[in-house]
Amino acid sequence: MSDNTGIRKFEERWVFDEVRQASGGEVQGKSLFWHWPGLLSDDVCDLIIKEGKALPQLEGGINVPDEGNKSHHRELHEDLRKSMSTFFPVKNWITGVCLYYGYLANQYAWHYELGWPEPIQFSQYGVGDHYTWHIDSIPNTYTKKEWEWIRKSGYNPAWYDHAQRKLSLTVNLSDPTTYEGGDVEFLGMMGGIHNNQDLRQRGTVIAFPSFVKHRVTKVTKGKRCSLVVWITGAPFK
Repeated sequence: MSDNTGIRKFEERWVFDEVRQASGGEVQGKSLFWHWPGLLSDDVCDLIIKEGKALPQLEGGINVPDEGNKSHHRELHEDLRKSMSTFFPVKNWITGVCLYYGYLANQYAWHYELGWPEPIQFSQYGVGDHYTWHIDSIPNTYTKKEWEWIRKSGYNPAWYDHAQRKLSLTVNLSDPTTYEGGDVEFLGMMGGIHNNQDLRQRGTVIAFPSFVKHRVTKVTKGKRCSLVVWITGAPFK
């Protein structure tokens, strides 16, 4: 079965329950996050994991601004973030799947002016791995090595030089019975922590504004695999 045929079948099944399953908390009168529990099948999750593991892996780092905040460099700080990650090339069926649900959630909840995504990240969290509270929304400036990767992947670098992360998505690819910890949590405007157990279901797609603070708690057993997507757009006004 070709990738295209598989995607059409998956999309037909996903769309059926998308309105009923979309949900989330509240932030400034709008949804803190939207999610579709168990949206992707086991076969799709297995395929994404297989393709992700076949790519070169890097230790997850933190972007540290250079003087003047006009660029940044990456540093490893295991007290803040510890995981392994890689990125899918733009010409990949996974990009289309993620974009569809990102745009759909945005249409339901936020109505942001969105453009194109950054390279889609595949992450692996083993025992002891985590990602502390953070936000994704920063002006998109890249290191020299990142620019080279973006060009080779077929993205248009000129777009990202004037864009900002506006909408984030994460997809849980692992069976929740195979790992402990590794929960995705969101911090509400009043300081409350949202950690709906539906978010642990395998194949769950979660969309949220990139300025919402969130974290991945420490994995204490097994391994958790996930996708992370950032959709950019003109800077917030």
